Amino acid sequence: MEVLKDKILIASKEHKCTWCGEQIEKGEAYHYYTGIHDGHFQTTHLHIECSDELAEKASYWGEDYEFAPYMNDRPEVDGCEVGT
Repeated sequence: MEVLKDKILIASKEHKCTWCGEQIEKGEAYHYYTGIHDGHFQTTHLHIECSDELAEKASYWGEDYEFAPYMNDRPEVDGCEVGT
């Protein structure tokens, strides 16, 4: 994937996390990136902990790691499940 933008932002509106499918709430920090994947423009919004989980899996499986959007579990933060 050719990354065009890669930023940590504060949500000015609600977004859906591309990793877990849960809501990113207004005012919450999140990872935002855009890029070209297989010739298609892609925008991704991720909870910070979901972004960390994705980065960990990508480092294990390689930079071409692909995942099914909205089909992954949201990771625990500091030993507590979030979003429930």
